[in-house]
Amino acid sequence: MGKIIVVGNQKGGVGKTAISVNLAFYLNRLGYKVLVVDGDAQGNSTETLTKTPEGIPLELYGHTYADLFGSVIDDVKVMKLPRGIDLLHTPSNDALLSEKMQLTLDEATMPQRNLRKLFAAYDYVVMDSPPSLGSVLFSLLVMADHVFIPVRVSSFASTGAAGLLQTAIGIQREHNPRLKISGIVINFFKPTSIENQRSYEFLRQELGDMLLSNIIIDRTPIDTAIEYGVPIKELNYAHVAAREVDAVLAEMMERVS
Repeated sequence: MGKIIVVGNQKGGVGKTAISVNLAFYLNRLGYKVLVVDGDAQGNSTETLTKTPEGIPLELYGHTYADLFGSVIDDVKVMKLPRGIDLLHTPSNDALLSEKMQLTLDEATMPQRNLRKLFAAYDYVVMDSPPSLGSVLFSLLVMADHVFIPVRVSSFASTGAAGLLQTAIGIQREHNPRLKISGIVINFFKPTSIENQRSYEFLRQELGDMLLSNIIIDRTPIDTAIEYGVPIKELNYAHVAAREVDAVLAEMMERVS
């Protein structure tokens, strides 16, 4: 079985989807077999990845993440995407997954049982997660090997990281001892902002090695690539942004290794 990586923060708007999708593109480019699991009811990773090169939405098929909380599924069906990445999808604003916030332990661990066989076929599984600390996030962390936490350099966004850290530690102690809190990723950094610089220095002092040394600077091509559903490297004007994002992804994989 390959490595299972969750990208999570209980706060929204910190770039979980962008990092998840770019990590999948990065690993695919290196020749690995990659599965993306969209565990967020908003379905942003699904929307990003299910486009043709011309930007036309693909028809969704196969099981959804919400399906996995029901009965035992012997053969989970995933989407086979044109770029060679596989996807366990979630439709946009999926009401069925939104209803899974408060589940029993047995219900919340059903996806783990249903996915065990499927995961054996992949080198890496990348999981996008919801902006909440409910049962769906628990269901992802309980089967993960690593969790990375993207944050904005503000006290409000960093509070979300603290909440997820506490949740991950609890899951690690009680349910999944192999789960590693592998790093915190600074995203949307504005280098010309004095406030961002001060907040970053505070986080660096407080978090030490938990904080990745590379950061993702707030650059328009990152959003554009997500909108088009393409790797940043394919935008011919995005060399700087692509280099910075690749540096973060490479450091993430060093920690996974």
